[in-house]
Amino acid sequence: MTVAASCSVAWAQRDFPPDIIIERFSDVAKIAPKLYHVELENERVRVLRAKLPGEARVPTHDHRSGLLVAITDVHLRFRTVTGKARDLHVPKGETRWIDEESHSEENLDIRECEFVFVESKR
Repeated sequence: MTVAASCSVAWAQRDFPPDIIIERFSDVAKIAPKLYHVELENERVRVLRAKLPGEARVPTHDHRSGLLVAITDVHLRFRTVTGKARDLHVPKGETRWIDEESHSEENLDIRECEFVFVESKR
């Protein structure tokens, strides 16, 4: 075994203390617990319910890909970490697929909006 190979093996076998590993997934249910809560979670999906007051803003967070189900009319503005804005309008009772991304969001309506987001874990 070469020196480089033995170093690679030693590095791969190293156990890092938990305080050094950085969690990179910004969970919206932890960042904004008054606005989002987990309804159900298993090994395949996580179901979030969001209730956003009029003109509410949610800080930057991560989402896996999933299905948004509008309980009320939903008018949101997503803003990516690069600053790109995208508006989403979903009438009550309709659904939209949302691709995985990191974004902040804002309720563009003066009324509360409510939706369920079913995140795929696979």
